[in-house]
Amino acid sequence: MSTIRQDKKEHIRNIKGTLEEKQKTCPRCKSELVERKGAYGKFLGCSSYPRCKYTYSK
Repeated sequence: MSTIRQDKKEHIRNIKGTLEEKQKTCPRCKSELVERKGAYGKFLGCSSYPRCKYTYSK
């Protein structure tokens, strides 16, 4: 029973790691996303701004 639980935890860690990697690239232009500060807090913005204006709120 404990091996199933360990496998499930490892699977969840792998999924979270994959999602974090996807959040590092802009879905529009495939450039890197960088953390920026705005009037309403931190967010991720495309590094090729102003050519690409993609943003992602954390």
